[in-house]
Amino acid sequence: MVDAVTATLRVAGVDAWARYSAAADRWTLDWAPLPGGGPSRDAVTALLPWTT
Repeated sequence: MVDAVTATLRVAGVDAWARYSAAADRWTLDWAPLPGGGPSRDAVTALLPWTT
């Protein structure tokens, strides 16, 4: 699922990646800001499959 979400964001033009922390037992999704700024957290969240 993490790979699918990351791929969805990349298709939408967001340079995204995921990291897993074994200590926290948690995945973190991160992305690089575009040259003009953004996308915001809300904009990225809107691209997630369970929010549409």
